[in-house]
Amino acid sequence: MSEEILCTIKDGIATVTLNRPEKRNALNTAVLEGLKSNLRQLEANTDVRVVVLRGEGKSFCSGLDLRELSSHQSGAGDPETGVTQIFQQIERSRHPTIAMVQGDALAGGMRTGAAL
Repeated sequence: MSEEILCTIKDGIATVTLNRPEKRNALNTAVLEGLKSNLRQLEANTDVRVVVLRGEGKSFCSGLDLRELSSHQSGAGDPETGVTQIFQQIERSRHPTIAMVQGDALAGGMRTGAAL
């Protein structure tokens, strides 16, 4: 499990935290994989009734990590595919999912909060 994603469960409420405050919780590969893994585990957990997604620090999420994105520009495929897959995973979930948007929600980060 990535340190860039924190997950706690208390009283049936799973709180999933984007934990890259120094990067304004930008979505890099590790964050996307961590979200995918945590959401999969939460889906199978019968003790969980609701999922809350939040960002650590002053920003909710600033969207895709542009530094990582620029290093992968020569690669094939759409860079937003990982984000789209996360949205689809949330949409198919049996859990209501709440975006606890505090602070900045920029670019794809605003899309993430609005999608929930």
